[in-house]
Order: sequence, then C-alpha cells, then structure tokens
Amino acid sequence: LNYAEIGSSKMSCMFAEKVSDHKVSFAAMKAWKERDGKKYYLTSEKYSSAFWNLNPVIKLKLSTQAEGYVNASGRMTTTKITGENEAKAFVTLTGGVGRDLNDISFKKQAENDGEAKEKLILENIGLQYMEESEIPDLDLSQNKIKFSQRGAKWYKVTPQLAKNRVVLKPSEHMATYIYNQYDECIYSTYMKNLGNEAILPENGKIVVIGEAGSQLELSKK
Repeated sequence: LNYAEIGSSKMSCMFAEKVSDHKVSFAAMKAWKERDGKKYYLTSEKYSSAFWNLNPVIKLKLSTQAEGYVNASGRMTTTKITGENEAKAFVTLTGGVGRDLNDISFKKQAENDGEAKEKLILENIGLQYMEESEIPDLDLSQNKIKFSQRGAKWYKVTPQLAKNRVVLKPSEHMATYIYNQYDECIYSTYMKNLGNEAILPENGKIVVIGEAGSQLELSKK
C-alpha cells in the first residue's frame, strides 16, 4: 500500500486453508439447505451498540465447492456443519483470518407473546438473530412501539409507506435505526444533524431497540 507523502506499508499473511469434503447426515444437510440463502437480523444488542451501525445482518450460504460447510456473510465466518442445528468454526490460520471465530447454533426461544421461534446464535460472542421472514410489516396506525422488557423490534417498510417522511419521538434509553434495501444504515438516533425526521426507504427496514419501559412514537408527517 502506498500513501502519498507518508510512505508505503507492506503486509503478508495466510489467507486460505485447504479443506476436504465433510460428510454430514441427510437430516443435517436437509435442515441447513432450508436455511441456505436466508438472512438473519440482530436482536440481542443494546440500543447504543456499534453493531447496529456496522452490519446487523447475517446471510447463510452453503459452500458449493466443499460439502458440509456454511458461510455466514456479515460476520466473515465459515463453519463446518456438525448437526441439524450446529456448525463449528474450524480455521487454524494465525493472524486476522483466524481471529474472531464463531460457532453457529439454532435454538428455539420464547418471544414476548409466548411463541417459541428459532434464533440464530453466534455462540462465542452471544449475539442472537431472527429470520427475515418473521419480521412484520410496519404499521403506523399503531403509532407507539412499547417495550415491556429490553429488546429489539424489527419492521419491514411496505410499498405504501416507502418514500414517506416520518416523525420519531423516542423516550429515553432507546434508539432507532433505518436501513435501505441493501441493509445499509441510512438513519440512526446517533447520526448528527438528522433530527427526529426520516424518509422511509423502498424495501427497507427499521429496528427499534429499547430498555424496559421505553417507547417510540412514530407518525407520518
């Protein structure tokens, strides 16, 4: 790398590890094929966490070159399938490539409504994610989003609401993030000079994270 008026920098590291096909059971492959290509959205971090700004989305992709491996894009993690609901990190390389490895598991957990839903969990750091199909549409007729306990609530921007300007009136101890169709954060409670108004993007999503007792009032302008 060359930097004008500063000089240059060189770096060398191992970047790939050879693997062989990893045979897994029919039941395990069936379970992971059903998840192949699906996206999962973060639900477990505090409202002020930097994870919400960076990339709160994981997309699972089964390897087409080596059987029995699955990649979690967004976390730069490739794992070896070990069961219907488990995949283990296996990289042994030194340096940054072999750092921050995460095992993946799927577990059913009860939601606020009492219904048990499957969560993707990055075991090594405790992050939890929900599957995209479980995200409800945003409904502005219910203009208050309330939290009886700490959590995160995701919503899809419908075609009817896209391009509408909304006004956000949050209580304390909470934050709102809005993402475009590419899952890029375009609005955040912490972004400077954006105030309490935002335009809802086409095919976008909004997540509201809060502590128990917090609430967000959301209305069209």
